[in-house]
Amino acid sequence: MGFCSYSKEFSLSSYTGIENQFIQKYMPMADGDAVKVYIFGLYLCQNIQQDYTLTEAASTLNFSEEKIIDLFKFWEDFDLLEIVSYQPFSVRYFPADYAKGKPKRIRTEKYSEFNKAVQSLMPKKMISSNEFMKYFAVMEEYAIKPEAMLLIVRYCIDLKGESIPQNYILQVAKNFAAEGITTVEQIESKLSDYMVQSGDIAGILRAMGSTRKAEPDDYKLLKKWTEELGFELPVIEFAASLYKKSGLNKLDEVLQELYSNKKFSKAEIREYLARKTEIRALTLSIAKELGVYCQIVDTYTDNFVSKWLAAGYEDSSLLQLAKYCFRRERKSFEKMDELIGKLVSLGVVSADSIVTYMESEAREQEFAGQVLRTAGISRRVNNWDRECLRNWRSWNFSDEMILKAAETAAGKTSPMPYITSVLSSWKSKNIFNPDQLVKEQPKENYYQKQMREEHDAEFRKKVQNYYFNLRERARDIADHYLKRARADADFRKNEEEIKATEIKLAKAEALGGGTTELESSLKDLKTRRAALLKSMNLKESMLVPQYRCKKCNDTGFDKDGNVCSCYKEFVENASDEKKLENILDVYSNIEL
Repeated sequence: MGFCSYSKEFSLSSYTGIENQFIQKYMPMADGDAVKVYIFGLYLCQNIQQDYTLTEAASTLNFSEEKIIDLFKFWEDFDLLEIVSYQPFSVRYFPADYAKGKPKRIRTEKYSEFNKAVQSLMPKKMISSNEFMKYFAVMEEYAIKPEAMLLIVRYCIDLKGESIPQNYILQVAKNFAAEGITTVEQIESKLSDYMVQSGDIAGILRAMGSTRKAEPDDYKLLKKWTEELGFELPVIEFAASLYKKSGLNKLDEVLQELYSNKKFSKAEIREYLARKTEIRALTLSIAKELGVYCQIVDTYTDNFVSKWLAAGYEDSSLLQLAKYCFRRERKSFEKMDELIGKLVSLGVVSADSIVTYMESEAREQEFAGQVLRTAGISRRVNNWDRECLRNWRSWNFSDEMILKAAETAAGKTSPMPYITSVLSSWKSKNIFNPDQLVKEQPKENYYQKQMREEHDAEFRKKVQNYYFNLRERARDIADHYLKRARADADFRKNEEEIKATEIKLAKAEALGGGTTELESSLKDLKTRRAALLKSMNLKESMLVPQYRCKKCNDTGFDKDGNVCSCYKEFVENASDEKKLENILDVYSNIEL
């Protein structure tokens, strides 16, 4: 003892520290007297500096000395302390995490009868001492009686035979213990329930083409399916018959999916699973149209296609939209989902509504082109033009007022911003009608008058919109192939030589000079051009627009000014599905 010490009063006003490890791991396994003795011993270690005898401890705790010794032995089994001597009685405490929480020491002698009994259940197999220790450890840890463990061992042997792995038996015992089943009576009751339900499990297994016996986990699944999910046994057997040679875990996944989709009868399940097969095939078809490889089809079905179908889209509509996305370089499910999300927000779902929407967008495209032409712009309509048009419409300007603003922009350096400026000025002055304009508008020329008269008739306007995009598409295709050809240096050189030769030939013909040599040279150059195109898998006809209708060259009107028969064939008299396919094909040059 050091030369300094606490007074008795100081010690009484202090406290005793108890490790959390002891409270969490060891205290739940002990009764109140054992915990009392352990804490009192800690108190003596931490606060009492003078000698303190076992007799004094027995008097303070009101226990006999023998009981205190037995309780310290209880904690010694856990290696939380060590009894150093009995005369005089002395104890040394260890930290609660000593030896990483060493388990309670097992007294094997009390299991001698159990050892004989369990060995008799497996006469063909010699159980090792290590295997016996595993039995003891589980019985000690889970408080399973030896007689109860023997019932579990017998049940498992009846199920799997003597060659059954020990870990299987121990896992069954642990599962029972997790349910609070540790006594002989409880286990007998549980096994009796298994016997009653074994016929039900056997019927399900037979439906799946399996001949194995029912196992404990199977009964848990049956309880889940019937009690938690609410399926009737005949329905479970029916679902099982559809998944032959699969396991019960697979059947569990199927039944949970059916439960989530509220399919409980045989008819509902049959229809749901048949439709699921169709949807999977639809997913693959959409992927094919998009040019996408689906490594895991179910992922795309669940995340995209099922959602689109739930929104109200028909299978055929989705396939046509996939074709449209492919042409617009939206070659993924994610980009197609963006398009469909936009269409859903606009209420465009049915095939008819998609056709109507595309025609509306086409009219906007055509009108935007008319605005550009009125403003003296010769290029094609782009997304910025359409955005400007939407912005002007949001200011409540009519098409007539927008065209009048475009007339004022003709000849300006930046016509589109100028139109915006003019309309903004009119908006600030609350001018929304042509009659309100102070200045007299420029006199209408013949071309403008002709265009206005043509657009007075809604049907004629619809025809023009349709064929405008049809011709645009033909030009786009020709431009695409021409760009491919001109990417070749030899072709570009040949093209320049042909142009130069044609100019020389035209001059020679005009001036009356000799043309034989030039005509021969031009013929050779064109032969060379054909060879170059063939090497690129191209033809001369692919470099110029190929119009679908040879009668009207995709203008929509014959030589007498009447609507061409091709419009009725492809638009008016076509089925809804064919009409949607045709509209999406023709208007694929429009970005939605």
